[in-house]
Amino acid sequence: MFGKVRLCPGAVPIGFKADVKTAKLKKPMPRKRAHDLFGQLTRDLARITDDFPDKVLCPLCMSPFSEEAIDSEPPELTLEHIVSELLGEEIFTLSCKSCNNTHGSKVDSHLIQMLRCKDAIVGIGTQPFRGFIEVAGNQIPVHFSIADLTFKVIGAHPHVLSEVHQAMGGDHVDAMEFMFRLGYIRGRAYLALLRIAYLAMFKAFGYEYILSPAAGVIRNIIGEFESPPSELSSLLAELTNISPVPKSPLQLMHVPSAKVTVVVMKLTTETERYYAALMPDHDVGEDKALEILINARGLLQRYP
Repeated sequence: MFGKVRLCPGAVPIGFKADVKTAKLKKPMPRKRAHDLFGQLTRDLARITDDFPDKVLCPLCMSPFSEEAIDSEPPELTLEHIVSELLGEEIFTLSCKSCNNTHGSKVDSHLIQMLRCKDAIVGIGTQPFRGFIEVAGNQIPVHFSIADLTFKVIGAHPHVLSEVHQAMGGDHVDAMEFMFRLGYIRGRAYLALLRIAYLAMFKAFGYEYILSPAAGVIRNIIGEFESPPSELSSLLAELTNISPVPKSPLQLMHVPSAKVTVVVMKLTTETERYYAALMPDHDVGEDKALEILINARGLLQRYP
């Protein structure tokens, strides 16, 4: 999709571990963890501005919330998985329920499906492709497994199945046409990767970063899930050959000379895959943010 790449030399690594260090530890209740994060974020925001006393800003829409929003029914401020819980380790921040739900269905779900399709294509996935076969002029919905080259008919009308059986039994079928639905929009899957990188920067650098004009450019792009911008693929890369392999699920590599940070993400389905996204430094001007990112694309050097 993106080609084989490696990270450039000279980058300064910044890593952080998952919030849950071992599965043997009892996990804190979600709202207790949310309250703990609220305290951390309010202190961080107070260092930057006194405009929002005892409040946090949702990192995705920048709406302010007080601590009571965690305990409202339903809660208006919730734990946000920086990487979907279906794709990796638990690393959290806070976001408003509206952004959490909307981005989950409109963006994250497309990334999850894209990775599952990659698994299925190479024969390691457990989720079959959904699609149709066409036999004797009839379209029949099926689940198709590449791993064992089998398909299972789902939900076809008995009358249609009867016609197909008659056609196949009478040697009237020379070929069957398969049509598959991948079930995701590539641009939205790319936005999900950019969203992970943006939230990773927030986790690492707090409000000082996301209140910057440069971060505002990224935030606006993330919000364009109905029509993702064409430049999006220039900011991303799939790392099919990466050395050394990052030890953290999210690894930040700052490149001061290019005024960007490379955010490396480990995403886990049936196998582990690594992606990278470029993020502008906080002191980059709004009018220069995209230009700097596109120019920095060469930091991800291609192998032949």
